[in-house]
Amino acid sequence: MAFGNGKKARPSLADGLNKNIFVLYMPGSGVLNIIPAMIARRMEELTRRPLIQTIHIFEASSGGGILTGGLNVPGLSAKDGLKLYNYNAQHFLPSIPGRERNLLIKNGINALAHQFGIDPLQANEIKIRNIRTICGMLQQHGCESVYIDTIRDSSVKRWLCANDIRQASYCCRVLAARHPEITKELRALQRNIYGRRVHSTVNCLFRRAALYTVGYINKKIGPNLFLNTDYARSLYEGLFGDRRMSDCLRTTFIYARDVKTGEPVPFYCKKNLLDAPGGETLESSPKNPLLRDAIFASTSHPFGFTPYRTEDGDWFDDWASLHVPFASVEYALSQRPPGFGVKLIILHCGLLTRPHDSIEEIIKNHRETGILGSLMRGELLNHANRYVMGLARLKERLGPENVIEIVPRLYPERYDECEDDFPSHNLLDSSKKNRRRAIRQGRRTVNEYDPILCELAQLQIDTCFATGHMTLDDYIETTLHIGIKDPTEFRKPAISIADRPSRWTALYNAAGRLIWSQTAGSGVADASLKDVPHPH
Repeated sequence: MAFGNGKKARPSLADGLNKNIFVLYMPGSGVLNIIPAMIARRMEELTRRPLIQTIHIFEASSGGGILTGGLNVPGLSAKDGLKLYNYNAQHFLPSIPGRERNLLIKNGINALAHQFGIDPLQANEIKIRNIRTICGMLQQHGCESVYIDTIRDSSVKRWLCANDIRQASYCCRVLAARHPEITKELRALQRNIYGRRVHSTVNCLFRRAALYTVGYINKKIGPNLFLNTDYARSLYEGLFGDRRMSDCLRTTFIYARDVKTGEPVPFYCKKNLLDAPGGETLESSPKNPLLRDAIFASTSHPFGFTPYRTEDGDWFDDWASLHVPFASVEYALSQRPPGFGVKLIILHCGLLTRPHDSIEEIIKNHRETGILGSLMRGELLNHANRYVMGLARLKERLGPENVIEIVPRLYPERYDECEDDFPSHNLLDSSKKNRRRAIRQGRRTVNEYDPILCELAQLQIDTCFATGHMTLDDYIETTLHIGIKDPTEFRKPAISIADRPSRWTALYNAAGRLIWSQTAGSGVADASLKDVPHPH
């Protein structure tokens, strides 16, 4: 018989805690990114830890990419990012004489183009959508995937050339010969492909001219229309240095739009989700670009900065600020350990998130606030549609309770509120007055969502403690600081009377240990403890 202390193992405090993988998504909206920066600072205040320690995956675009890049620099917190963003916004987006007049004229042209249906870019997007739909139908019919993929890849490019049209037409003829029953669908496909020829010819000419003249425009016309990129370039170089995407502290996705293809492109760095910040990099973007290149590409607003060319020679702008964070969520679902959930946190800027807005109202708000240019309204409508529908699909995938949206209000709802209490919808308005309004709105948003932020902070430190990244004393102190958990939960669980050893059993165990200590030292071999009679 073995002798023990008669006690059972006490349950650990970490048992039963919910463990989650947290994904933080920050879209961009110019000066309005002050608001999500203040929310991120509040999250750090609640958890008493830098955000890089409680968030496992970051995804961002445009102004959100600046904050995300700063969080991936050792020693910088959300509080530091807020100070830097608030101070440098006035230098990033200075007041330009005549900019409002120029944008107003272009928006008038834009409104007329939409009213009379003469927006060539919108027509081009419709044809691309039709081509993808027909290709999907042909693939379901059983057509050879190699021809379908060739048609799709060659005919939906932003810059469509004659060689692409010939290649797609050849594949259509081959499929028509092999599958006569789908001749009608193939003719509709060819009509859409040839319908893009006019738009694509203009686009090809524009591409050849734009790539060679963008520097000239920036020097000659820039002071009256575009912003000076020298300040942003010097700031990024000083803040990020020569750090590359693989040097990010956490799994990070920063999105920009490829000017050539018109599609959102991620600059990414993938790491083990439960490693400490700065762990081993599993995968990064091809050619491992500079972190400052990724952020500069993501912040090149078409009406603020000229398109940005990375060290690899690719051109990008930030027209991807409406994308849905599918990449980060899919990575979290595929890499999460067993027993872990996935929580998506979206820190909105407020401009595109009015709950009762339809797509047309969203576009109307953009037209009124002066951020649309001629020939871009169709593309914005397409992005807005994809954003709304994509977010709905994401909620279905994760569950509505696992998608936490912090949505600031940029419009009055009560009788005692007025428009002057809210920041301007103009993303480029970096005046001191507008920045103060954004800060006040950030405080109101933090107060409004503080119960949700407290629950979120508790879930974050629960995961940190359960995964061994937080000590017990630190966990108890932080939980009491958050204040939504009962302090009595931290008391040591009492042992029930049935589990307590009786007085005779305790004496018996003590006597056995004493006999063993004496006989073992004197060499008595036959004094076996199992022969000692039990008092019961």
